[in-house]
Amino acid sequence: MAFPLELAGRLSAPERNFVMAAHNMQCVPRARSGTFRRRSGHAALGWIRLFTLFVIAGSVPAQEASARKGAAVEGVILNALTGEPVRRAEVLLVPWRSRTDPDTGAAARLFPPPPMPAAGTAPLAAVTAADGTFRLENVPEGTYRVLLQRQSMTPDVMRPGFSPWLIEVKGGAPVRGLRYALAPLAVVSGRVVDEEDEPVQGVLVSLLRQTWVDRWLRWTPGGPPATTDDRGEFRISGILPGRYILQALPPTAGSMMTAQSGRVHAPLLYPNAQRPEQAQVLTLAPGQELRDIRIRLPIVPARSIRGQAMLPDGRTAEQLILTIRLADSEWQPQMMRQTRLRPQPGKIHVEGMPPARYELSATYLGTPDNPRLTLYASAEVDLTERDVEDLELHFRPPAVLRGRIVVEGPDAENAGPWLQQVGLMMRAYYAEYGRPLAQIGPDGAFQMEAGHSGRYVLSVTGQALNQLYPAAIRTSFGTDAKDGVVLAEGSSEQVTITLRTDGARLTVIRSSAGKPAEACAPWFAVLYDPARRVLGPVFSIREMDSAGQAVFFPVAPGEYRLAGACAADGTRLADLSYLEEVAREGIPVRLKAGEQTTVELREIPLD
Repeated sequence: MAFPLELAGRLSAPERNFVMAAHNMQCVPRARSGTFRRRSGHAALGWIRLFTLFVIAGSVPAQEASARKGAAVEGVILNALTGEPVRRAEVLLVPWRSRTDPDTGAAARLFPPPPMPAAGTAPLAAVTAADGTFRLENVPEGTYRVLLQRQSMTPDVMRPGFSPWLIEVKGGAPVRGLRYALAPLAVVSGRVVDEEDEPVQGVLVSLLRQTWVDRWLRWTPGGPPATTDDRGEFRISGILPGRYILQALPPTAGSMMTAQSGRVHAPLLYPNAQRPEQAQVLTLAPGQELRDIRIRLPIVPARSIRGQAMLPDGRTAEQLILTIRLADSEWQPQMMRQTRLRPQPGKIHVEGMPPARYELSATYLGTPDNPRLTLYASAEVDLTERDVEDLELHFRPPAVLRGRIVVEGPDAENAGPWLQQVGLMMRAYYAEYGRPLAQIGPDGAFQMEAGHSGRYVLSVTGQALNQLYPAAIRTSFGTDAKDGVVLAEGSSEQVTITLRTDGARLTVIRSSAGKPAEACAPWFAVLYDPARRVLGPVFSIREMDSAGQAVFFPVAPGEYRLAGACAADGTRLADLSYLEEVAREGIPVRLKAGEQTTVELREIPLD
């Protein structure tokens, strides 16, 4: 799952490096040692792992905790579907305290920047017994968040009869009778066959879920894929509740079928689609096991691409990396298919491609005499009706994006130091991840190499977003570039990014009407931007502090929808189906430039 850019923009450099490293490794804490271990599993679980790291990073040193006399905390963990006890579940208590940003006054963000973990830092932890019970001894006085972890399970939504996720220990009095629930994750299994009902071995079958990448919806992996066995069977486990589509990617290039018959299995989206909007959406509930999915792969002619790659001086390229992707499609079954050309310098030869239109991107890796030389080339090929035999790729210098960041609004003349706290990310329109920009100059000037031709999207990050909001991005011709900048190899483009100082401040107060405040904790405020304002996140999420407040600042003027949510962890809030519910059920909020306003809010339950 892509790392939240809004979070990255609000961390200091050391904090950001620590968090990004933890996010990339998908680390979780060891219950007994307080160290970290790497665990493979569902990609979407990165949210709860990352969340755990943030909270643990702010916990008290173990030596300090053990020096105090505290109380016992005990309870039971149950299966949310069957009511049976859950054994070997990890229970972690981590200190929870209201945090306020000294610059913005924003309290308790979803992932507040923690201090770096000190030596000896560890959470209070226990493992449930066979009857699902747990007990922690000598818990110091304070407020704690309860975190639960178990393989193939996830914390359940808040339900009547279960305890809040925030507990308070006072005066050494024991805390007893806690009740929590873990819901089993879903499973999808089935079989892949060809048009003659023969099993197909080695097919990668995976689930895709729709997520927001910057300001656009993209189909991204919903977890690790499964590979079909000799019977064509597959099984995907550990799936979070939500809506998915299923893709099947056969081993096409170099397969026995290609070599013998000139035909190949084509990738598809279940049941028989080539575009996401044509695929069947699978809605998975906690603990659901969807069996007997039957995927029938079509057999199509195997297309090939032949040609040559030329350097600017007319010589053939000695080595290059060729990347192939589907043209004009959000679905990329051949994404990052790379071929290194060395046996025949400058010759391009790719076989086993299903009929379709493709975009080719080539990177020249340089020579021993000039290893830093990097050149790029790109082309579009049409394999729908025939092979391509005479492709020519001409390498050119990289596409370059130049520009300047300007600050406007009240007191803009004093905003110069904030320019040093601005970061930019540039991402190819079809890609899930972007690349960081080089350092921005004192006058706001920047420059970066984009590489291949194509449309690139800019996102603003950095500590400056604590005071400034992105208002506009325009090309040198004055055209709006919020949906991307088109760049070509060997050329450059100029843009101007405008940041403003007059962001609105929205304070959200949780309503206690109809439900005691302690019945639902933690509690989140969700701000949805239906207009997808330039360079800003579509959904912004804040966690309420102990006083029941959250602050959004700075917010660009405009119309928004605001809703509240009771959730055990951030994983639930990563579910697009729930965020769409927020968009429908949230209350409208109109904000003006520089306005300060307060809104009382009730939650939308995560049922």
